[in-house]
Amino acid sequence: MIHRYLLGIETDGQAFASAHTARDRERLRRQVLEDLGWKVMRVYLLDWLHDRAGELLRIQAALEERRSSPPKSGLPGANEELRLGVT
Repeated sequence: MIHRYLLGIETDGQAFASAHTARDRERLRRQVLEDLGWKVMRVYLLDWLHDRAGELLRIQAALEERRSSPPKSGLPGANEELRLGVT
């Protein structure tokens, strides 16, 4: 079985607030992940607080879409197994 990362979720939490510029927050992290073959979506705190069920449905739909799409071979991380280890 091949394991792959399906979805990156950005939030506007501490790391988002502490970024020095809007460019850092909006583009660079996402661009790097997408260049590695990741699908990235954003969840804003206010949307989560006002409509948690709707945001969960949106996340679930994005996950289902990714599960049904074939992995993009040749991209780092696209076909690598997720390994969790304790040191």
